[in-house]
Amino acid sequence: MNEFEFLRPELDGPRFQDHAIPLDFLKDLAVFEEFVISVAKAEWLRDNPGRQRTPPGFMSGVAVKLKQVDAGSAVPVLTAFIAVTATLLPNALSPQQMYLERARARIVEAVSAAERGENVTDYLPPKTLAYFDRFGRGLREGESIKFSRAGGGAPARLTPQTRRKLVLAAPGVEFITDDALRRGTVVDTNDADGTFTIRLANGQEVQAPLSPEHREAILDAQKDAPSGVRVAVRGVGRFNRFEKLVRFEDVEDVTVLEPLDVPARLDELRLLKAGWLNGGGKPLNAASLDKLSGYFTAFYPSELPLPYAFPTEDGGVQFEWRIDGSAPEIAIDLASFRGEWLSDDEATIDLSAAQGWADLAHRIAALVGTNQNGETA
Repeated sequence: MNEFEFLRPELDGPRFQDHAIPLDFLKDLAVFEEFVISVAKAEWLRDNPGRQRTPPGFMSGVAVKLKQVDAGSAVPVLTAFIAVTATLLPNALSPQQMYLERARARIVEAVSAAERGENVTDYLPPKTLAYFDRFGRGLREGESIKFSRAGGGAPARLTPQTRRKLVLAAPGVEFITDDALRRGTVVDTNDADGTFTIRLANGQEVQAPLSPEHREAILDAQKDAPSGVRVAVRGVGRFNRFEKLVRFEDVEDVTVLEPLDVPARLDELRLLKAGWLNGGGKPLNAASLDKLSGYFTAFYPSELPLPYAFPTEDGGVQFEWRIDGSAPEIAIDLASFRGEWLSDDEATIDLSAAQGWADLAHRIAALVGTNQNGETA
């Protein structure tokens, strides 16, 4: 068995800063072995015109494995293992290693081409671009996989945006799969088809597979839908070229939401049109609502009471709590994420940072403690 270091991609983003790789991201790395072998076979066929397939067992002795994770954000070290193959010359590369290394270079250059807005099919056959539908799917906004290029120069960076370009570059491809989270009401279940349907805040209905582990929660949510019960569905979605979710291909989690669930309420606020308040209300920026939803989910403690969320005339969001006899409020500017605390002790809180959310949580916790115990928590 011959082994050699094959690839050292650098994973960049908040999730990788502790020099570790989340388990759900390992699915992306697992695709790479199949991907690079497919491109290696395409390279062999390029060198042998007229042949329809590679020799039997050409890549059967090849495996790509994650051997270690180095520091520097997180750097997975992928090692190739090749069954010993005789070569004509001493110290010569085996055919498998030679084609694997050519395939690696092709993939990296295709990523670089997508980043530069060039034609990616100059580097990869169109049929192999489908592997990017799985490789890189776990990347979130602000994250990337950085590859060193064989010829030097600027590294190639695979981001959610460049991945999308690569998948849709193949002729005839109209859809791309991606991680998806949607909130809505369950309006239908179909045991015969093994599916259920949720209606989103904008009225769109999206179908998803009904798996046994989620069936009870889905049926309960459908029964309670007339009373306003909503669910959050997380999984792999199929999107069209216009980034519209067509359906869920797979469902990983179904969560029944609280009546005052803030991200679900923000979904509703994004539908407001200009003039929503007697002709004067401004629409709320969708990207900013997404950020506010993410901040709230990440930083607001789940043990504290949820606020009501209302739009403001100038295109912001106001949170209002009902804590016994208290009604604290905070008005949030969606451009700066600065919140004006409107209780007795007025203050400006930076809600673009974890410390600001900690300050807000402390204020709410203090009011809960005062009203429940007669003294500040």
